Amino acid sequence: MLYRAFGISGYHCVRTEYLEDMVVFRIEQKRDTPRCPVCGSAWVTAHCCEDRWFRLVPVGRKLVRLFFRIPRGECGQCHVTCQVHVPFAEPLCAAE
Repeated sequence: MLYRAFGISGYHCVRTEYLEDMVVFRIEQKRDTPRCPVCGSAWVTAHCCEDRWFRLVPVGRKLVRLFFRIPRGECGQCHVTCQVHVPFAEPLCAAE
């Protein structure tokens, strides 16, 4: 449904919550080798996760939100700490 309704692929929905005026999809990324969004290196060491909420287009009169726990890691090539690449979001990076 995520792909057909919102064009989001490479993720699977682990939970759907139907609230009074909102639908919340909780998603996880399918297991692939994480790559640095800056240099593309596969030499990424996971550190923690960052919770992010995304607004999607409404369905009928219901607001739609997407919850994703985005893994963060440090690149061994360029030494940048970033969240893994999420095609539908802007990366959050901090150069060290």
